[in-house]
Amino acid sequence: MILYTLADIIAIAEHGEMNEWESATQFIKQYQGDDDVILGLKWFMEQHGYNRSVLLAYQNKIKSLKPLPVSNKPSTKMPVWITIAAAVIVLFTGVILNFIVQKKSVNFAEVALPIYLSDDQDLNLSKAMSLYKKGEYHIAAELFNKSFSDTAIYYEAVCHQLNQNFVLSIQKLNQIPEYSEYHNKAQIRLASNYIYLYQNEKALDILSKLNPHNFEEAQKIKALKLQLE
Repeated sequence: MILYTLADIIAIAEHGEMNEWESATQFIKQYQGDDDVILGLKWFMEQHGYNRSVLLAYQNKIKSLKPLPVSNKPSTKMPVWITIAAAVIVLFTGVILNFIVQKKSVNFAEVALPIYLSDDQDLNLSKAMSLYKKGEYHIAAELFNKSFSDTAIYYEAVCHQLNQNFVLSIQKLNQIPEYSEYHNKAQIRLASNYIYLYQNEKALDILSKLNPHNFEEAQKIKALKLQLE
């Protein structure tokens, strides 16, 4: 797969052919590295359906920014392109930092489970998980709703949260029993949903009673509690 920088992707968005744009978006979707700028871009594009025009609109806003006044000394005057480049980096780095620290901290797609089709398996669950992997959360949620396992209920709730249907997500998460392997995950997402709905007391009540099973859960709980301070 071709590796792209932010500058490459912006250039393709502005002047590239459709096949170049599709290749760039495929790179973004599959990116698993730790570059904050690309991660920020990935989150931004996910939130806007990989819409080329939305990215270009933001890029045009950045280009229209006027650089701050600097000294008239030649040695300290910076080229405009440096200011623009810095603004781009700040924009997308800021997005990913917000994703980690603020409300987006747990509003992410849960890793899809492998589903192996057989005669006695729930075909709706298999189809739903396949659609979920593709990011087709609306349709996946409908199919998850036709299955009655904790797995299906939890992933349907995740779909609703990713679609910002927080009330419906809460309804599904409340159906996960305490003995379920999904209980802690469900409670963390439940608290997140309440924070989105500005019901902080409910969120804090959930988080204060929750014992994390692993480091990842502990970090998510900590991030949510920070939002409530």
